[in-house]
Amino acid sequence: YLSTLNDSELSDFLRVADIHHVSVRALQVVADAADTLGHPQLARWCESALTTERARIERAIGFLERICQALEAGGCNVSVIKSLDHWPDLGSDLDLYTSGDEHTVARVMTEEFNAEREPRSWGDRLANKWNFSIPGLPELVEIHVQYLGQTGEHLDLARRVERCRLAHRPAALLGRPKVVNRLPVVLRVPEAAALVERALRGALR
Repeated sequence: YLSTLNDSELSDFLRVADIHHVSVRALQVVADAADTLGHPQLARWCESALTTERARIERAIGFLERICQALEAGGCNVSVIKSLDHWPDLGSDLDLYTSGDEHTVARVMTEEFNAEREPRSWGDRLANKWNFSIPGLPELVEIHVQYLGQTGEHLDLARRVERCRLAHRPAALLGRPKVVNRLPVVLRVPEAAALVERALRGALR
């Protein structure tokens, strides 16, 4: 089916994949199928799109590491939340949580990255989060400060995030670049459950 689409229709396909954060995974499947079924033009299109998307992700992850380092150096403990849930894909923004204060966060982001604070909605104010735009980084950096949830209702959860943040978890990040392993990532529920299940199976052997 995809081999019959024109450039505009393929762009629509890629846009839908991007909305659902599956661009890399979808393109990999299509590229493999195109090679197997003998559609070289579609395979080349997939490889070109994959190269572009992987370059975007690599650049964003590089910024993410620098941002985490800068905030930590400024005295703000920070955790990456949600952004890596779709790996090897990456969402349209970079999500962080910090237990630091908003003034330090703003100072670090502006001084270290020349970032600009985006206008805040009422939801942003209730959730106590800020969005920053950084020159050279297409993705916005969304930082939740001391609270989590749509209205900042999860103070206890935010404290647990602070306690559960892990700087190194190669088992959970198997197959991801070394730079990702260095990020202070919080395990999402499915990954945490998988790790617990593996540990229990090992204990029962």
